Amino acid sequence: MSAGAAAGGLRHLSYTRAQSDSDGWGRGPVNRFRFVVAVAVVVGVVAVPSLARAGEPVWGKEMVEGKDFPLPFGVSAVYFTQDQDYVVDKLTLGVPGLPLILTGQLKIENSIDEVNAKLDAWLLPWLNVFAIAGQLDGETTVNLGAVQQLLQLPFGSIRIDYDGEVYGVGAVLAGGSERFFGSLTTIATETSLSGDFESDASAFVVTPRLGVHNRRGALYVGSMYQAADEKHEGTIALPLGPPGAPVIQVPFEVELSQKDDWNWLVGGTAALGERWTLQVEGGFGDRDHVDVEIGFRF
Repeated sequence: MSAGAAAGGLRHLSYTRAQSDSDGWGRGPVNRFRFVVAVAVVVGVVAVPSLARAGEPVWGKEMVEGKDFPLPFGVSAVYFTQDQDYVVDKLTLGVPGLPLILTGQLKIENSIDEVNAKLDAWLLPWLNVFAIAGQLDGETTVNLGAVQQLLQLPFGSIRIDYDGEVYGVGAVLAGGSERFFGSLTTIATETSLSGDFESDASAFVVTPRLGVHNRRGALYVGSMYQAADEKHEGTIALPLGPPGAPVIQVPFEVELSQKDDWNWLVGGTAALGERWTLQVEGGFGDRDHVDVEIGFRF
């Protein structure tokens, strides 16, 4: 995810702006109670649409009087996929007499796919808050070539497949003119994972964007900062020789984080009538991602 997520806010401005979120998470342990409270707040706001009229935020209505503004509440379906390289923060293999492994020489690749549901609300003309919940599928591959050279054994790689639920909360700060806009999206997510190993993943994402818009949609450019943490531990079968040789069960523990903090992105939104919007975003550079979202505002 986004760790995972990843997952993925401002993405659904019905007429005049662009909205966005990503999948991601902050470093360290996370108190699930804070997430439950945050999600409950967002759901509670969405559940009382009488607080706002169409085309107005929940509060600060006088600030947008006479101007185009999106419908205050939104529900969206989000698909997010991402590929990036990781670095090893810690690697332990339960092999007696194993020399110190230079973790910087190990190559680690990570990919995730997320499908999320999102609820969001414009609380103020410049503040959108949202909560997401969905399903994450991930794969992390740790190439043990450096271990192979040290022990002269045909160690290949540790492939870790995992899946689970992802939860997150975020906020969007936005502003602009009749033609231009800028936004800053932050999101924190955590995952509840299952798989062959004991796994944990989390991420924290910050995404600034600048773009142009009109009543039909928007185009924008930006960048994504991501701080991802991933941890796996368990037992893996490693061979003691060429193919067909006996294998041993080796306990391992690995802690990973993103290799590159930033990547670039481009995207756009389209208004599909008064209430429906579509956003497509692609990231490139040191991290590749695709984000597709369709939303309904009310």
